Amino acid sequence: MFCEINDILYKFPFTLPSYFTLLLRTVVILEGIALKGDPEYDIYEDVFPHAAKRALGLFGVKNIAKIV
Repeated sequence: MFCEINDILYKFPFTLPSYFTLLLRTVVILEGIALKGDPEYDIYEDVFPHAAKRALGLFGVKNIAKIV
């Protein structure tokens, strides 16, 4: 996932707030640590419920339906 984000950032240069890049770096490091302990670890499986709940709260049901 993060390699794909990196590729996009190189193809379409734009700036991100420093806190966002630090957050991405933190997630990459934590994912690496988790994969060392459990090679079958899937970050999407852990993040999806929280991300879905957050997106629903931010955008609402109608806007989520449009996005999906």
